[in-house]
Formats: sequence, structure tokens, C-alpha cells
Amino acid sequence: MDEGVKSMLKLRYVYIMLFIIAFLGACNKFESDTDPTAIPTKPSLSKINIFPVEPLFADYYHHLGGEKRLGPAISSLIKSGDIKMQYLEAGLLRFDPAALVGNRFSLAPLALMWEIAEPAVPAPNDSDVRY
Repeated sequence: MDEGVKSMLKLRYVYIMLFIIAFLGACNKFESDTDPTAIPTKPSLSKINIFPVEPLFADYYHHLGGEKRLGPAISSLIKSGDIKMQYLEAGLLRFDPAALVGNRFSLAPLALMWEIAEPAVPAPNDSDVRY
């Protein structure tokens, strides 16, 4: 074989090897480092803006369990007439100064407002079972 042909064949093998290495490296790049059998966790709130709980709601918020139970505030204070509100991860805090003293602070019934309900549970066949 001619020296020129031999060097061309060697160069071709070098290019093929570089292509294979690049291809295998690219395939490995997209491989996940996470365990596919792991239980999924709660989605991150990193894409949701977090706000401080308004001072108006601070005592009520902490009385209900604070961030551990209700999550962080995800809106600033909202005013609708005299009513003041603030969305949390788990609901909507409301303050109505016109309500009776014990009812001025509340969690808004969002499921009722948005007409979300679980299906009714059918009565058990056994009438002695508590239902």
C-alpha cells in the first residue's frame, strides 16, 4: 500500500475514534444523577416569589402553625374594600374589620369559592358501621 493511503486510513480511524468518544461523552451528559427509585419530594418554591407575612396577620398565622403548617406567604397584602387578604402556600388569610371580634381573622374557604369538592362517600352496606 502507498504511504499516502496508509496515512489517510490512520487519519480516518482517528476521526472515527474522536466521534465515538464525543458521542459517548454526550450520552453520559444527559444521564441523571438522581436515584430513579427515590420517592419524589415536594416541588421547590424557588420559582414562586416568597413574601413576608403581613404584621396584621403575624399572630394569627403563628397561632395556626406558621410556615411549618401553612407554608410561606406567596403574595403581598391584598385589599378589597375594608377586607385585607394574603395568600399563603396552603390558603388565604382574611381580615374583616366589620365582622364580630372573634371572626375578624379567618382562613378563606378556597375550595368552596372555587367550587372544588371531593366526591361523596357512599353509605356502607352494614348499618351498624359508623358513617
